[in-house]
Amino acid sequence: MTIIVWDTETTGLLAPSAAGVHYQPHLIDLYAIKLDMNLNLIDTFSIRVRPPIQIPPEASKVNGITDDMVTDCLPFAAKYNDVAEFYLGSKVQVGHGLMFDKSVLHWELMRLGKSLNFPWAIQDVDTLEICSQQLGHRLNLTDLHVWLFNEGFYLAHTANVDCQITHKCFIEMVGRGMIEL
Repeated sequence: MTIIVWDTETTGLLAPSAAGVHYQPHLIDLYAIKLDMNLNLIDTFSIRVRPPIQIPPEASKVNGITDDMVTDCLPFAAKYNDVAEFYLGSKVQVGHGLMFDKSVLHWELMRLGKSLNFPWAIQDVDTLEICSQQLGHRLNLTDLHVWLFNEGFYLAHTANVDCQITHKCFIEMVGRGMIEL
């Protein structure tokens, strides 16, 4: 059993679920860190994919990813098996705002007809929600990092950096007893 810490970058924000799959954002970038149950690093995983739509300028302003940067990338469908294999055997999945990332991946899986075939972890740990429950308010990832370590970080809103910072915060929160596995 493993723990997967992950983050995504997308073509935009989620539409209401009633809007349907065609109105949901597309995955552009996914970064994940695999840990054993003792929180030791096992592996990392990264994909960048070409969405079937142009990346809106508003999304590029947030994540820094443009159409030119994904021109030579494969579509998500070509990377599905790699993603599923990396997640296989995971017990816990961790993210900051995890429900957003899960929803984006869910919609990508729905487009492929694979939503029931994906090896989802059986337990979710959302550092954003834990802050809300324990501190009485939500902290964005930068503010959580400042609260835990008294320092900020750069390059927020890239899947790689946000995932690594979420991993660092998760480890610290486990160490402080804020999260029990």
